[in-house]
Amino acid sequence: MNSYVLNSGFKVNLKRARIRTLLLLLLGGNLLLSGCGSDDKLPGGTNPGDQDPLSQGTPLFFIERRITSAADELSDPIRFIGGGRLIKKARATLNAPEEDLGRRICSGNCDFRDLDVSYDGLYLVFSVRREDPDEDDNVEYTWDLYEYDIENDTFRALISNDDTSKVNHEITPRYLPSGDIVFASTRQKKTREINLETSGFGSYSGLEESRQQRALNLHVMSADGQNIRQITFNMSHDAYPAVLPDGSIMYTRWDNFGRNAMNLYQVNPDGTNNRIVYGMHSHDTGSGGSDFQFIKSNVLPDGDLFVLARPMDSDYYGGDFITIDYENYIDNTQPTALTNGSGPAQSSITDTNVDTNSTYSTGGYYADFHPLWDNTNRALASWSLCRVANGELILPCNSNSMNASGATPATPAYGIWMLNYNENTQTPIIAGRTGIVITDIALGYRRTSPSRFFDDQDYAANNCLLPNYKLDSTTQVDLCQNQEGVLHIRNVYETDGALLFAGTDMSATYSAQANPSTTSADNRIARFLRVIKGVPEADRDIRQPDNEVFGRAGAQRMKEILGYAPIEPDGSVKVRVPANVPLMISITDDGGKRLTARHQNWISVRPGEVLECKGCHTRNSEEPHGRFNAQPDSTNTGQFTGFAYTGATNEIVANVNGANGDGLNPTMAESKFAYIESVLTTADEMLKLNRDPRFTFTWLDNDPMADITPADLELESSTPERLADAPWYANIEAFANDDDLLPINAFCNSWNYRCRIRINYPDHIQPLWEYARTNLATDGQPAVCTRCHSRTDDLAQPMVPAGQLELTSELDNSNNNRIRIRSYLDLFYADVAQVDDGMGNVVDCTVDTPVFNDDGEPVLDENGIQVVETDFCPATEGPYVSPNGALASSRFFNLFGTGGSHEDYLHPAELRLIAEWLDIGGQYYNDLGEAPEAN
Repeated sequence: MNSYVLNSGFKVNLKRARIRTLLLLLLGGNLLLSGCGSDDKLPGGTNPGDQDPLSQGTPLFFIERRITSAADELSDPIRFIGGGRLIKKARATLNAPEEDLGRRICSGNCDFRDLDVSYDGLYLVFSVRREDPDEDDNVEYTWDLYEYDIENDTFRALISNDDTSKVNHEITPRYLPSGDIVFASTRQKKTREINLETSGFGSYSGLEESRQQRALNLHVMSADGQNIRQITFNMSHDAYPAVLPDGSIMYTRWDNFGRNAMNLYQVNPDGTNNRIVYGMHSHDTGSGGSDFQFIKSNVLPDGDLFVLARPMDSDYYGGDFITIDYENYIDNTQPTALTNGSGPAQSSITDTNVDTNSTYSTGGYYADFHPLWDNTNRALASWSLCRVANGELILPCNSNSMNASGATPATPAYGIWMLNYNENTQTPIIAGRTGIVITDIALGYRRTSPSRFFDDQDYAANNCLLPNYKLDSTTQVDLCQNQEGVLHIRNVYETDGALLFAGTDMSATYSAQANPSTTSADNRIARFLRVIKGVPEADRDIRQPDNEVFGRAGAQRMKEILGYAPIEPDGSVKVRVPANVPLMISITDDGGKRLTARHQNWISVRPGEVLECKGCHTRNSEEPHGRFNAQPDSTNTGQFTGFAYTGATNEIVANVNGANGDGLNPTMAESKFAYIESVLTTADEMLKLNRDPRFTFTWLDNDPMADITPADLELESSTPERLADAPWYANIEAFANDDDLLPINAFCNSWNYRCRIRINYPDHIQPLWEYARTNLATDGQPAVCTRCHSRTDDLAQPMVPAGQLELTSELDNSNNNRIRIRSYLDLFYADVAQVDDGMGNVVDCTVDTPVFNDDGEPVLDENGIQVVETDFCPATEGPYVSPNGALASSRFFNLFGTGGSHEDYLHPAELRLIAEWLDIGGQYYNDLGEAPEAN
């Protein structure tokens, strides 16, 4: 039996489903459900006999929108429907007078959405959009935020003096306890600033990952519409914020990349501590295992979270409202590590049978739910009952009407109902009308305010030294000024709470891996952390790249590498990373090859913030991940303060200052980080990412850390002669150590947050095939890959390419290919073998098949010769490389390994460049500014 908690410590059973249906009247498609009570006095007041507080002048606000023939898609939150109305009703009773407020600020065809009332009950915020009278001009009509002063009956545009408000959509506003407003916006204020610094073609807001519209990210602004600051940095939409009792924000993130799911995330109002909270593996919890997505978070008076759960696309514009025990669960049946339970975490707060998997939902659908904060255990709900259309008849759903010949689901008719959980009654406030959905309900009265989170100052460099600012150490101030944060992973050898790495059980070998005297750096498994950034794509009117630039796996889109950091023997890593950008991470070997599956969730840090991770996670695992306090204890227990690490130098001891207040003993990375800060004057460079996978020789006494300077950054090895073989960009002779030819920008040599490694196949991989290698000359001529891997020899005579692999830069016009050269296609795609046709020509292999008629007799031409059909041979030459990464491209890399036919043909630095390019997706271009545009 479900229970509904509306007041702290008070629960009542939900059993009103039959009681409420005292009267069913179908008039013009409208259903009127009547329970106990009257227009002026409703049961369930604060004390028996009291007049209902809502009848004493508390105004009701609601938004009506049209239901169209097109499905309501959560992936399209900025859609304009038109015909919307913002209504003010004098009080929440059926016969109370009402006013169309929206007409006062928007005449003509308008749309409204997203109501919220300030905690003092004095102001109403919402979003409005006007119809575009000319969709062919360059003027875009956007969703804009307005505020209504309830007491003085006046309106104001919140961001009217901001030029960018004319081109940016602003939706889902919510008041914060401070008086500020959090909202979702396509303005991407900080992202635009960073793009201006790094993109090469100006400031712009990025499209979401399906490239249909600009991405919404959360922003916060002052009550007067000033001091706008971006607090989330997703590559797709972040929206529907709600303020939790502790002052933090719960919101919905569209995890589009690789998942296409709407999950619940939590963030502080300043953007810190942004993390997934719930839902990654709960999207099959609708009726019969059907699709459930989580939007419109809100809080009950007792602090419980509730959301609207509905399909990604809906013809009915609604779903069911459910509470979620997110504090104890990360998914419906998956508790946190500290919780003993099996769920479910989700519980309906409606008692109707909302069915998301059938033709008819006999319990109807809900579009909004507004609990009353007057201690009466009531709520207002936007609800459409189940209805059947049969010809011109509209009937309530029952077995007869639903199964009758010609029956189809009727268009919903949402009304507003007062749900009284004490009296088990449901009373109409607004009668439902066919084709209308009431998306938002709000009451103009005071509510209990959550705790205030002080977030008045943005994380901007000029704020970092302000008195009483958020940063409590010199390092954090330095990080803030440099627009950097810190990423700390306790153990990359930990996967989902167990000592497991890339599918290998590490429980018996981890202690040896963590001991630098037992396992040298050359023999350790995980060597480097690679940090990757997503590339936001610009609107098509700014830059529209040809679709072929995204390469073999177009869904990977463009990515930039930001740099590398060494992984310590115990599997820990701590490094400074850029703030305010979407990040992904990979674990690599010493040659830069990714060792585990792609990390396909975006993470971010704010300036000065330290992001703590316990370990790694596999895509399909339902174990807690991403919430530090929801995971089991770390497998890396660290070392007691003041003690050296097992098998390591006494120069670096466990330093409690390295720990970030997580209550755990410091890891090697934390202590090394703290040691460098305290001892070395050159600490700044050594704690940052590096453009190359570089180590410092750290943990053994024969090279104490105190002697290290940035100039000594070397590959950790006992054989210095390996430096010439190190996989560093400077060792790629094809680029002659010319930074202008390398895939780096100017900020990578002395690394800062603007460093970008952008690998374009024509610019950075193709030159490797065309470089003349004098060290491999065998006939007096330098060795060049294209000498053998070409259709012509040195004398321009036709030849079959070696290994059926052509590495030339000739444009391949086959299969409607527009921009990609032949070498790229030959590397990535299965191919028909090339052969000598016997007449000096190299052609694709063909096979002749004699033609027979239905009777099995040969078909002859006019000369009496049997007709033969010529087709290409089957594609027998498989691809050499895979966009799934270097480890999935063994056919290529094995050629250059020990005993391979091409051993030592390519330098380790060249192989590293190819490996990292494949690991991020093997795109044809990763530089949006350099990519050819669509014709």
